[in-house]
Amino acid sequence: ETCYLLKYVGRHDDQRHSVNPFSIRQALIYQQFNKKSRRSIHVFVRIAADMEENLRFVLESGGEAASTIASDWKSIHALVLGNLADNWRQYINYLDMMVTELVSCGEDLFVRY
Repeated sequence: ETCYLLKYVGRHDDQRHSVNPFSIRQALIYQQFNKKSRRSIHVFVRIAADMEENLRFVLESGGEAASTIASDWKSIHALVLGNLADNWRQYINYLDMMVTELVSCGEDLFVRY
């Protein structure tokens, strides 16, 4: 059995959050793998829409990727975790930009006084 609470960055879809377009979210991933039958039971709670979309695409394609996910218990986790890097990168770049703006504002205030 594998179970974990995953923290990830999500981008807001609406404009109400104009101050910060990102939020830290969490999802629950649970898997029970039967080694003898090579079958898995998966439970996903509140996963990101793009994670769900990618997972659905791979599983519905019925190709080699779908059979790999079915036979190798680690594959589903690699697929879910592989979707997270891009949003984190965008979030860190956004924070870097905000800190840079804050520092440059502080320098302007310091020079005036």
